[in-house]
Amino acid sequence: NTIPAATPTNVTPNPPHQPTSQPLPKKQLNRQKFLSYVKDEMLGSRAEGSPVEEIDANMTDFLRVPSRLEGLLFLGVVVCVDSFLYALTFLPLKCVYGIVCLIWTGVRGRRNVRLRFHRRHAYQLLQVFIIITIYNILLTISVGKLYHWIRGQSMLKLYVLIAIVEIFDRLLCSFGQDAMDSLYW
Repeated sequence: NTIPAATPTNVTPNPPHQPTSQPLPKKQLNRQKFLSYVKDEMLGSRAEGSPVEEIDANMTDFLRVPSRLEGLLFLGVVVCVDSFLYALTFLPLKCVYGIVCLIWTGVRGRRNVRLRFHRRHAYQLLQVFIIITIYNILLTISVGKLYHWIRGQSMLKLYVLIAIVEIFDRLLCSFGQDAMDSLYW
C-alpha cells in the first residue's frame, strides 16, 4: 500500500547524449526581449512591486498637484487679505488707543496701570507712521513717467533695475522685520 511519488507529467528529462541548448544569437535574443516587452505592456502582466505601480503612484500624485496648489494659493490670498484688513481696520484703532495711552501717561504719570504707554504702543505708532510716510512718498511718483524715463535710458535697462529693486526689497524687509522685532520685544 505505498503511494507512488507524484512526478510531473510534462517534464521530459534531457537524454545524456544530447548536447545542452546553444545560446541564442544576439539578434534573436533582442527580438525575444522586444516581443516579451510588447506582450507585457499590452497584457499588463507585471509582477508586484513593478515599475508600473510606481508610475501609477507618481501619476496620481501628479494629478493631485493642481488641487493642492489651488488650496495653497487660496491660503496665500486669505493671509494677504487678513494682513491688509488688519492694517486697514485694527491698526488705526490700536494707534488711536496708543495715542490716548501716551497722552494719559503724560498727563497722569505712571499711576494708572490700565492706560499706561507701553513699548507695544510705540510699535503700533511706528507702523502707522511708516504706512503714512510710504503712502505720501508713493503719491508723488507717477509710475507711467517713471517707466518711460527708465525705458529711455541706454545704460539702465528695466530688468536690471527690477533685479536691483528686488534685492533692496529683501534687504530692507529683513532690516525692517529685525527692527520691529527688537522694538516690540
